[in-house]
Amino acid sequence: MSSSFLVPCLYFGGTVLFYHAVIFLSHAFTPIRLQKQLGMSTTATASSRLATWHTLHVSTVHAVVSVVLAARALVGIMRESSAADGEGAPYIARKNYDSQAALCVSAAYFLSDTWTLLRTKELRSPIMCVHHLLAALCLLAALCTGLGHLHVACLLLTEVTTPFINLRWVLDATGHKAGRLYLCNGLLMCFVWFLARVLLFPAYFCFVFTTRDESMLIFDVFLHDTLVIQFVDSNLKRPLGRLISNFFIHVLCHDCYVRYRI
Repeated sequence: MSSSFLVPCLYFGGTVLFYHAVIFLSHAFTPIRLQKQLGMSTTATASSRLATWHTLHVSTVHAVVSVVLAARALVGIMRESSAADGEGAPYIARKNYDSQAALCVSAAYFLSDTWTLLRTKELRSPIMCVHHLLAALCLLAALCTGLGHLHVACLLLTEVTTPFINLRWVLDATGHKAGRLYLCNGLLMCFVWFLARVLLFPAYFCFVFTTRDESMLIFDVFLHDTLVIQFVDSNLKRPLGRLISNFFIHVLCHDCYVRYRI
């Protein structure tokens, strides 16, 4: 088994095991006093708060790890870009070990958390499940194709707000909402949120726009390496197949259109 396949599997499997180990330890060692603090009101609220509490630890750890790996990946890719002086691979195809690790860890976390949401009645939320599944699919697509690592790393930087959000929830649930720590954490949360979830996106979208020609590589990969071309080829004589072929091949990717001219 090649290391290019083994290392991502180790990252993915290790994250899944870590996720469930932390959940188990949280169930086993959460103090009775804290459980009572989290369940001061109705039984339904108490159960929901406890279920949320058990997921906060691994959520915070994932946020810290993913942000560190994403930041290291971005720095490494940009350094390689500077060294290459414009002669290297396109940005959308650049990757390194840190970007692979970030994608594996985050994909494993989102899939594991989706499973927890589905099997825990108090946490079950269709919107959150769809959000996590879509995030995991994007991460797995980037991991399997080797494309878009830089873009995904930029988006993973938004996870930097998660520790502040989780701490705010804990302080609120345990009755420390009036304390100074709650105020300081709230101010930091707003500042970090503004940086990571407001200012980051104009810069990111500008980068995407300036490198928009590279996005055609994605269509190349998905059109050549999936069943899209086979589906189109098998339906060329049908009106629907003709329409689909014109859209996927002619409109989305001119290179594919030339290669698979109909």
